[in-house]
Amino acid sequence: MSPPQPPRAGGGGGNSSAGRAQGSQLAQDTLEKVFKPWCKQRAAQLFRFAHRRFSAGDGRGGIIFQFARTSDAADGRWPTDEAGWRYLPQRSIGSLGIKTNHVLSAVQRYSPQQQCVVIVLVKEAKFDRFYFLNAP
Repeated sequence: MSPPQPPRAGGGGGNSSAGRAQGSQLAQDTLEKVFKPWCKQRAAQLFRFAHRRFSAGDGRGGIIFQFARTSDAADGRWPTDEAGWRYLPQRSIGSLGIKTNHVLSAVQRYSPQQQCVVIVLVKEAKFDRFYFLNAP
């Protein structure tokens, strides 16, 4: 029988999942405190932007905001006007490189005449969130 091995430094799978969970929680908290209130303030403008794209033939989809790091969201680093916003049709949601089932479900079930979907991605935390915003 071989002698017991000391634990390895640097963390195994458990530590990386714990770190990812902490990163996801931080991303979620940050988005709820900083980004979501901005979305609510701009709900009418976001809805009009999405509805124009839907009506122009892009079909169902969502407005995408992507952050490299959670700190980018915390610092308010996102495009604040329509020129910098990106609408992604439902057929292209899979290109985001995330586990898209819940995002696709949101895009499939919203009412384009009454709501829009804002999709937020935080690459560092491998985190995504979506918000439904109602028409004004």
